Amino acid sequence: MSAEGDFVTAGQVLAWMDDAQVKAEIAAATADVRQAEQQKAQTDAPSSPSARQNSTSPSVNSAAPNS
Repeated sequence: MSAEGDFVTAGQVLAWMDDAQVKAEIAAATADVRQAEQQKAQTDAPSSPSARQNSTSPSVNSAAPNS
């Protein structure tokens, strides 16, 4: 690294930042997104074959028609 007043050359590292904290935050946020996507997929998906069948069947009105 260089100090104030030093001569530098092209490509020479002038400063270095520790990015471990930022990388950890990105990893945590990525995990949160994946978990939310999985929960959404489970919520959107029918829970059983009968639920799938019921959701695609037309609803039937069992009330007697008005005469």
